[in-house]
Amino acid sequence: MTNGRVLGLVTARGGSKRLPGKNLLDFGGRPLIAHTIDAARSCPAIDRVVLSTDDPSIAEVSRRAGADVPFLRPESLAGDSVSSMDVVFHALDWLAEHENEMPWAVALLQPTSPLRTEKHLTNAIAQLKAQSRPASVVGVTAARPASWLHAVDAKARLSPHLKGVNVPPLAAGDRLVIPNGAIYVATVEHLRAHGGFVAEGSEAFEMKAIESVDIDTADDFELALACFRSASR
Repeated sequence: MTNGRVLGLVTARGGSKRLPGKNLLDFGGRPLIAHTIDAARSCPAIDRVVLSTDDPSIAEVSRRAGADVPFLRPESLAGDSVSSMDVVFHALDWLAEHENEMPWAVALLQPTSPLRTEKHLTNAIAQLKAQSRPASVVGVTAARPASWLHAVDAKARLSPHLKGVNVPPLAAGDRLVIPNGAIYVATVEHLRAHGGFVAEGSEAFEMKAIESVDIDTADDFELALACFRSASR
């Protein structure tokens, strides 16, 4: 496989219902989004850091943090129902059409994972480059056993969620993991062929739970900030 340029694509829309304005919240003295831009810019394996946003305020803060902001997303890509892959393909198509930029691989970087570091990115991209075919590498963290899942109804009554379901046992040496949202890297050829990062043959890049906090709510924000402050001591 020919290893070419790697695009770091930071995605951040303006609307956020659960935690309004989360991408620009103060996180350890800097806007939350700046931590992801810092990690990407510090990674020697990433050749260019581009922001995709619909929000001029996010665009301005990201420019000051060192990201390229060559476009603002159209309104059609600013809603709740828009997928990450819609945003990725829009960015790739825009850069190809307007700047003749055609990267070999893309690292999708969500600002809600501020504990992801330059070292994580460097190692994940090295793992991708070691593959002999179009491929992807996805950040994951350990998951609880599926049998632990319970449902709770409107009257706070618990019931086993998978009761009666035949959950296949894990093969010897296998472990349950879940994507953590911190790292998605793939060759553009893989993305075009599969329509996304996760596909048959994708490889896991394992991260600790403390590195994998994904900010969606105020509680997530406080947890991530506590982990950040602890790691900074």
